[in-house]
Amino acid sequence: QEESKTAAWLGVDSSKACLTTFCACPANAADQLDRVARSSKDQSGYDVGPMRDMSRHTPDGKLLRWRLAAENHKQGVAQLPEGGLVPFLIDWSLNELPHPSETSPAGCRLVALRAQHPDPSAVEKVLVGLGATSCFSRDESSGLCAAFGPTPKLEAVLETPKALVTLSGDLC
Repeated sequence: QEESKTAAWLGVDSSKACLTTFCACPANAADQLDRVARSSKDQSGYDVGPMRDMSRHTPDGKLLRWRLAAENHKQGVAQLPEGGLVPFLIDWSLNELPHPSETSPAGCRLVALRAQHPDPSAVEKVLVGLGATSCFSRDESSGLCAAFGPTPKLEAVLETPKALVTLSGDLC
């Protein structure tokens, strides 16, 4: 079934530029996405949704392959899981080419991923089930992945060649 050309995906329906969600990749190879999906459902009740085999050709004609669990992220920013603080999942182990991070232009490095949420414990439960707590810098006061805040917010701190840059979900 063809998806609508106007369908929101990854919360990109916001009228303002903002950081809406992120992607997590299981640490080990084959079948990790299936294991993570089962663990998430068992530990937290969060269903990552169906996994899809995907591919595209690189500019030099080679086939780049991956598996993606992002069905829950095919929505507008207001409907993303836990306000976008729950990642969609990707598995590059099907790929025979170098990981895309190895062939992308260099120059930036993720220094920190921070979050706030009205119910940080609910976010923590899902992230524990996904094995994704290490994605975040811990809140100093609670020790959880997300600090308490009035609305969900995701913030990425990047080290660039010129300075530290913070991308934030403040504007969504």
